[in-house]
Amino acid sequence: MFHINHQLEKNKMKKLLLILVAIVFATMSFAQKAEYKDAASNLKRGKLDKAKEAIEVAIKDPTIATDPKAWLTRANIYLDIYSSPLPMYKSLSPNALEIASESLAKVKELDTKNELKEDVQKAKSNLVTGLYNYGAAFYGAKNYAEAAKAFEQTYLLNKELGKVDTASIFNAGLSSELGKNEDMAIKYYSMLVDINYPQAPVYSSLTSMLVNKGKYDEAKAVVEKGKQKFPGNFDMLIAETNILLKTGQTEKALEALETAVQKDSTNYTIYFAVGANYNILGNDATKPADFRAACYQKAEKAYKKALSIKPDYFDATYNLGALYVNRASGIIEEANKLPLNETAKYDKLKGDADDILKVAIPYLEKAHQLEPKDMSSMSALKEIYTRLQMADKLKAINDAIQAAKQ
Repeated sequence: MFHINHQLEKNKMKKLLLILVAIVFATMSFAQKAEYKDAASNLKRGKLDKAKEAIEVAIKDPTIATDPKAWLTRANIYLDIYSSPLPMYKSLSPNALEIASESLAKVKELDTKNELKEDVQKAKSNLVTGLYNYGAAFYGAKNYAEAAKAFEQTYLLNKELGKVDTASIFNAGLSSELGKNEDMAIKYYSMLVDINYPQAPVYSSLTSMLVNKGKYDEAKAVVEKGKQKFPGNFDMLIAETNILLKTGQTEKALEALETAVQKDSTNYTIYFAVGANYNILGNDATKPADFRAACYQKAEKAYKKALSIKPDYFDATYNLGALYVNRASGIIEEANKLPLNETAKYDKLKGDADDILKVAIPYLEKAHQLEPKDMSSMSALKEIYTRLQMADKLKAINDAIQAAKQ
């Protein structure tokens, strides 16, 4: 009898505990539902600190956590925090836009019947504005990686709203390009090309990046589309020239560059490119000697033209000096092939080579002045000073080389 009564007492205690637990959970649930109402009420009244505190408590209730309206309320609270002009509210969440975006994603997941469509679209429109401004702020601060992310999110949200946001697509591409994220830049610039975006630099920038990736066929396709859309455009001409240069079509590239010079005779980089390509042809041993000599003369003329426009242009300065060094080296090589009995001719060629090296010195010294740590110009000067027995200058350049290595 005692055993039975004891078991009955235990059963009563279990039921009582279950009832107490149920009461506790019901009380908690009621409290959290009350917090949800408080969150919505405080949002309407602009009490964003209280609204934020309440909604974070409310969504811990399993029943509220599956209510899309609660997540929409949360999204709107954080959107208002982000856009608030009051520092006391603005400082409530440094990543308010991210939380608003996550909350709207939750609404989309839970609102299977699309009952909140209009309210969600309004919230998304506010988020789009915030994200775009966010991106602009990052861009202004030269934080291009974060700017690209913000503009990408802006584009994707507008896409959900049924809008083609070319401004955000362009900004995402530009920010990615400036942030050295070529894959992402290619993605967004390609989207612009596909929708016939009316800005030639997009086509030329995309071409350059595709060329960098070795995707020459894709680059050619972009250039052809750009040329059709912007006939005679200078950017398209340069983009096409770059493809020709990268694919080893030097002579065709020169034809394009000569056309480019006619279109913009003040662009020193084009003259440099002309010089560099004539330089390449002049170094081609398979070409006749008179052809190579003519190419050297054209290269010299082009480099000098570039320097007349931009006197402190290192690349043209160094290349012109190197052009003379290479020409002198060719003469020395020719002299060394002479029979031993042709000393007069040897001396004449050696003197000609030394004279050309003397012409190279001012350009290489200027190149060294422009970029003191550039090893190519210092090595060339060391070689010339050694050959011409310029002891003082040789010591100085050796010291400079040692300093640069440290």
